[in-house]
Amino acid sequence: MTMPLGVVTMTALPRMPASAKAIICEVLAEHHIGIEDFYSQYRDSHLVAARKQAARRLLDRKYSATRVGRMLRRNHATILNYIDKHAQRKQQAYASKRVLMNLSQQAKEYVIERAASDGLTTAKMIAKIIEELALADATVFPKVAA
Repeated sequence: MTMPLGVVTMTALPRMPASAKAIICEVLAEHHIGIEDFYSQYRDSHLVAARKQAARRLLDRKYSATRVGRMLRRNHATILNYIDKHAQRKQQAYASKRVLMNLSQQAKEYVIERAASDGLTTAKMIAKIIEELALADATVFPKVAA
């Protein structure tokens, strides 16, 4: 049974520094989840999002991945995976922006609108458009069309 938000206190959390407990309490309140759900093995997206946010905040406070893993009752590799995926998404978003900067305004709008209508990121849409062009132009990419 999940503990109501008002009942989550710093004493209900496992043994750890007070600053880490405060961060976790903030995340629990922001995500409207209980302590039992936070520490459970469930991988519902809202629980994972809360754990990722807590991990990022704790790592920003200079705790090691191993120590954050102990605080969140997760393997340190899981913590590193949380952060690596976040970094990859940021890097992809930056790469997409750089590509879009080199397009005309009309082409940029087309890519953004088409990505939104297809439910894709701009990076995936750019890749899809390039693939469509490659398949359509067998003289430039003969192996792709074959």
